[in-house]
Amino acid sequence: MNKLLPETSEHDYRNDRLDAETPTLNASTAKELITRSPLHAWQFHPRLGGSERDGTVSTENGSLIHALVLGAGRKIVAIDGDDFRTKAAKEARAVALEAGQIPVIASKLKFAEATAAVLKRRIADLGVQLDGQSEVTGMWRSPEGVLCRCRFDHLPKEPSDILEFKTCESAHPQAIQRAIELFGYDIAAAAYSEAHATIHPTPRPVRYRWIFAECEPPHAVTIVRFEGTMATLGNRRWSRAKAIWQRCLAEGRWPGYTDGEIAVEASEWAIKRETEIEYNANPPPEF
Repeated sequence: MNKLLPETSEHDYRNDRLDAETPTLNASTAKELITRSPLHAWQFHPRLGGSERDGTVSTENGSLIHALVLGAGRKIVAIDGDDFRTKAAKEARAVALEAGQIPVIASKLKFAEATAAVLKRRIADLGVQLDGQSEVTGMWRSPEGVLCRCRFDHLPKEPSDILEFKTCESAHPQAIQRAIELFGYDIAAAAYSEAHATIHPTPRPVRYRWIFAECEPPHAVTIVRFEGTMATLGNRRWSRAKAIWQRCLAEGRWPGYTDGEIAVEASEWAIKRETEIEYNANPPPEF
């Protein structure tokens, strides 16, 4: 049960086709459980609600750079034309997406390849080697008994290391901190660290690092360790997600934001603002 599945495609991973007896929990579903509700997690899980999220241009560009830097993952398909506005280009793009591929205008692919080459050089200059396996699926049972899945971006030759590659607008440490908390990267880090420690236990603790890379010049790269209070936060949120998931699966009930009627109190800011408006509209008499 606790194993790597190197031959599993990204399509099968995303659709939870791992021959597991129950739906598996991954970091994306855990984020929905924590930041939204069990109902949202149910809706977007491939073996439950089955809804798919619409991709965006920025997502596709990120996936393209991701695949070029790691040298693995979804196949890249070059499409002739100046953009995707022509009928032929639209149709070719749709066919590629349906096949789980990454469509890109041929002329833009050259720029993407140049960007990826710079980023790989930046990463190497920081002493980080992409010398192992990329895009590797893992499946494991957590200590609480939850069946989980993950897809490692890169597993270096060092047996206890994990590298996660993220494209971003800003690789400034403050921007990275906000992104980790906002997008639930800390939850994923906790899940992947647990997966690695369960599948391949070693005397050395798991070392999880993010590679944050800017796609625009000058292509700054920042390496970030998952430790300290960020690790504490991620582990707490991952544990909470597992508990919610376990309960919802057992009960077959996936509530939304609330279980019934609630009363919503006004914020202190709104009360203060209204008081100021009333005062300015009806000032007290001067003495």
